[in-house]
Amino acid sequence: MARWGLKKCEFTEATSLGILTARHMAEERTTHGWEWTAAQRDSIKVWRRAMENRVREVAAVVRGCREHVPEFASAAAEYGEPFLRQAAELLRLDARRGGKKWQDVAFSAVPEKLGNANQLYEEYRDKFLAREDVQAAIKGHNKQLRQQKRKILKSTREGIEKIAAANLEMLENLKAQPERLRAEATSLCDELKEFGAGVVFVSNAPKLSKPEVAALKRWVVIQYISTAARISPEVREHASQEVHRVEDPEALVPTVFWLLYRHAIVRYNADLRKSPEWLAFEKPEQVLEPFGRIILSTIENRLKDLCESGKSPMEFEFSLFDRDFGPGAQAKK
Repeated sequence: MARWGLKKCEFTEATSLGILTARHMAEERTTHGWEWTAAQRDSIKVWRRAMENRVREVAAVVRGCREHVPEFASAAAEYGEPFLRQAAELLRLDARRGGKKWQDVAFSAVPEKLGNANQLYEEYRDKFLAREDVQAAIKGHNKQLRQQKRKILKSTREGIEKIAAANLEMLENLKAQPERLRAEATSLCDELKEFGAGVVFVSNAPKLSKPEVAALKRWVVIQYISTAARISPEVREHASQEVHRVEDPEALVPTVFWLLYRHAIVRYNADLRKSPEWLAFEKPEQVLEPFGRIILSTIENRLKDLCESGKSPMEFEFSLFDRDFGPGAQAKK
């Protein structure tokens, strides 16, 4: 709350020309206010930032005393508010070169008002903020505030670790129930197949025969695995090793699904540790949704291109990690 070392807000050589010009102008207030030139408005920028910093500092102390150390609220207001009022009048001036031509304060009056603001700030600093009892009260409040923050942070971290542990436990429970995992995988494959059939339908492709439907279903499953492998290194490692040991790529789906789920949960837990508020935007059961959108979008785009080329599902590419699962390869076996 008590930040020191701010420089005085004063006019410098950069604005001396404007002041000199103002002294030689016959300044008169009109019904619109006082006329300012573009250069004069631009000169406000020399001191405006420092003035804004001081206003934030003093306003924070006045408000903090009123809310947290009320025994000093009256003194804080007595010395702080006169500066805030003078600063507010100066900060209402339009500093844009293309800003208001007419302002409520004459340009030649600004140096005096700046000097007054500086004097009021020094009185606030020397007669109030520098007092030992005020500094002790502020430091005591800040210390208490830091202790409360540490407690809240510790409690938040403990809660996050419980959530992260529960997420990993949920994964292990799923892995320990093969029948449930296979059911999840079967449901996923059915949804993928329906999605693929829907894309073909809206692409106005010819009606598919039964062999073509079966080929399309297999192709969609292969796309799911290959896209998941690009997302998760663990999926890629597993699929590349197991692909030569299965006759049907659908047999890989349960483990691929679980590995992709774990990849999403690990990433979710990491995001949660960095930003606890993440819990308010995304729940653990939603972690697969972003990857699901990527996979479906990839399948849709590839399938649309194939339909537009006039290829039959029997002519699609069925390769997965150098293993051919196409109808021709199956016939040879």
